[in-house]
Amino acid sequence: QVEEAKASAEASDALKEKQNLDADYEPLTVCDRPADVGSTEDFASLQKYSQCPEITPDKPILILEGMQSFGRTGNNIIEFLHAIQESRDRDIQLGVMKYSWATELLLKMWMAIESPDWVSEFERAFCVKMFHAPADLVGWN
Repeated sequence: QVEEAKASAEASDALKEKQNLDADYEPLTVCDRPADVGSTEDFASLQKYSQCPEITPDKPILILEGMQSFGRTGNNIIEFLHAIQESRDRDIQLGVMKYSWATELLLKMWMAIESPDWVSEFERAFCVKMFHAPADLVGWN
């Protein structure tokens, strides 16, 4: 066990050195063992090049609404991912009602840290448009 701990510590030090970690980046560890799953450069590249297309009222939009969901959490996540894929395949935009099964599911899973700007973070993270009320849909196709 001592040798395993020493090897784990050495691997962790090597990983930190390899990635040139800054103050905001912390490597993923599983059971106190470092997992080499990317670097600060990879994250910066994703932030720079993973841009959402502009969402405008003149292009068709698929709206996810309603509070009733069916099945287990995993099935609901899959359905949300299907909606994202369907919107991309058909070149339409994806909209989500603020009070819908999709919002509730995703806020619990990934957006659990409360932020005053959670709506724009949600929109950026999933490339969707958040609608707060049915009246917001006026003028959208």
